[in-house]
Amino acid sequence: MDAGADLQSRVLATLRSQLRQLAANDRPLWLGLSGGADSVALLLMLANSPFLKQLRVFHINHQLHTDSAHWQGFCEALCERVSVPFVAQKVTLDGASQKRMGLEAAAREARYLAGVSLMKDDHVLVTAHHADDQLETLLMRLERGADLVGLGGMRACLASGESAWGRAHVRPLLAAKKSELEAYLDSSGQSWIEDPSNSDTGLKRNYYRHHVVPQLPQALANQLLEAATKATQSVGLLEHQLGVESADVESADHYLWPGPSAPTALASFRLKRWLGRQGVGLPKSRFNELLRQLELGTGRGQSAFFSAPSYALWVKGRRLSIKR
Repeated sequence: MDAGADLQSRVLATLRSQLRQLAANDRPLWLGLSGGADSVALLLMLANSPFLKQLRVFHINHQLHTDSAHWQGFCEALCERVSVPFVAQKVTLDGASQKRMGLEAAAREARYLAGVSLMKDDHVLVTAHHADDQLETLLMRLERGADLVGLGGMRACLASGESAWGRAHVRPLLAAKKSELEAYLDSSGQSWIEDPSNSDTGLKRNYYRHHVVPQLPQALANQLLEAATKATQSVGLLEHQLGVESADVESADHYLWPGPSAPTALASFRLKRWLGRQGVGLPKSRFNELLRQLELGTGRGQSAFFSAPSYALWVKGRRLSIKR
């Protein structure tokens, strides 16, 4: 078996395992296609597999580049060639969101919101995040002083209740390297789009991609990725041992602070895991303020504690609610 066929076999096996975990074997799969090497490679793998009958593709045109229309046309033509249903959506980024979150985060938020608007509740979102993306994420979280939860990196499989977008979400390429995906496309004679913004090292992720990751010895990079897997496993073990998923404490839409008798560190851990399962990430200062309000029971619920385009958090007494 050549390298490309081996890679495809591994990726498809990963996806099958993820769908079994979600009990979503026969559900429609929506792939976000940018036209970049990662998503194009994943599209070809899925289109040349039994998953073809379940596959749908969406492309989000942010209208931020003069070639945006060309990129959309490239994606549409590719999907037509491999006989996969294709939908394109144009989005306009909100100035307030860009100011609050930055261009990169605002574009990501808009992209996910537009994509999931095409999906029904039981559909599955598929994205092409790979091992290099995971490594960049880990390094950025290390810089921010992430705890054990944060060092788990991006999760490969999220149920609908664990995702900020309210849809099951899988990442079947997380064990694949960028170089493997590009080699797969080269061997297939398939071109892809290079977004020039990926070279802008003024963006944090691009800085890590171009200036930090290339300096890491491969052995160290592998150890970091292995550590992320172990961190995720350790967090899962802690959840089980500490009863973090206890039904009398949490539900899909609210979290009840356990009261002054519970150790603050344990309550903090349980809250952070609940937020993570909802796909909610808070800046450290806001998370600490949330802890303070819940511990003291001072929230009045008259306005949102924290808002993002896809959800808002509300605090009233010792109850935290999420509204999509």
